[in-house]
Amino acid sequence: MFKWFRGAAKKESESEVVLALADLPAWLDERESDLRERELEGIAPFVQEFSGATAEIRALLREFGDRRDQEPVHPKLDKVTRDSLPLFEKSIQSHTSRKFPEDPWDFYQAAAECLKGCIKSLNGPGRYLTNLYPEEMKAIRAAIDRAGRAVNGMTPLLKETRAGIKRTAEARTAFVRIRELVGEQAEARTGVMAHQAVRSRLSDEVRACDRKIVALEGGDEYRVLNDLRERRAKTLDESGHIEAEIRTALSTVLHVLRKAQNIASKDRREGLREIHRAVDLLESGTLPESGSLGVVEIVLPHTVAMIGNGEIVLKNREEKGVFSDTTAFIAMIRTLYGRYDTIRDIIESLDREIRHHPASTARAALSDERIRLVRQCSEESRLEELARQRLTHAETEIPATGARLATMVKEISGGTGVRLVLPDVRSGDT
Repeated sequence: MFKWFRGAAKKESESEVVLALADLPAWLDERESDLRERELEGIAPFVQEFSGATAEIRALLREFGDRRDQEPVHPKLDKVTRDSLPLFEKSIQSHTSRKFPEDPWDFYQAAAECLKGCIKSLNGPGRYLTNLYPEEMKAIRAAIDRAGRAVNGMTPLLKETRAGIKRTAEARTAFVRIRELVGEQAEARTGVMAHQAVRSRLSDEVRACDRKIVALEGGDEYRVLNDLRERRAKTLDESGHIEAEIRTALSTVLHVLRKAQNIASKDRREGLREIHRAVDLLESGTLPESGSLGVVEIVLPHTVAMIGNGEIVLKNREEKGVFSDTTAFIAMIRTLYGRYDTIRDIIESLDREIRHHPASTARAALSDERIRLVRQCSEESRLEELARQRLTHAETEIPATGARLATMVKEISGGTGVRLVLPDVRSGDT
């Protein structure tokens, strides 16, 4: 992975040591081992001093107990002796008799806790014993002070070594992050190139598909297909003209039938139901089927009767033309419907022929294929852009993390001239 990291820890000059990134974990382990060894050696006298102080405290407690059993106590002080002394002895004994850890930092924390407990015992039940046993309490206090000096003596060294150990842990974390970023960089660069290659291939396939479409549309079969489409367009136009004629004629009838409906509704006269049905049919908005004309035809005599007795007055030439001879009107409408239905059959036949024509199916297949290729190409472009973003992030983050790591190495080495070789983010072509 780190093929661009040249060399292990080697001297470039008298004062500088070059450290390869791949060798950093071992170097950090060595530095941490040195810190821990220094820590053990440094606190050893203080550990010995603390252990001696706690042993002295326990010995003084034993002497305390012997004297208490041997010397008589004034009755006024008996309650103090009986209540406070056992509590004091038990508290001090519990803090000083515990097993202390071997790890320096754990030992330090346990010792500090022990010291805190002893001081609390002095200020608690111990304060009632000072007047009663001044010499013994003075000796115990001196031993506790001795333990406190031992704990204080450990503090600067442990603070320094623990800061160094924490720094090595942070450096390891930064090293792992750089290694992850280098992997992400390689993966993203590979992704960019892979998506570029797929997108280029798909673009070639789109262009090839376009050439096939051009060749197909320039062929004899496609000219035949275009002739069919032109025939269909003309036939559809003719169908539209006939439909407009039918709608205009039926609109004229509807206008008069509405008047007949209003008149018949007043006295619920014969034929009202049929008139309702005819009006509903013509008001539906869709062109009625030719077979439903009977619904209109059956109410025309009722309407003509209303016109004849003056209940309905025809307003224009179109209305007069229709209701002056309703038989001729129905015949004309049926003729129009006959032509309309014939033309619609021709259009349906042309639609089937166009839909199943070899050139049509081939053109549809090429269109579907082109749409599929363009979508795939767009998806590859999107994935390529995401890979580029990941690559940019890695190439930005590697130097920043590397700079922090180099600073940590310098601090851990104590400024002794150790230089860390960092990865070159420009390695490889994108």
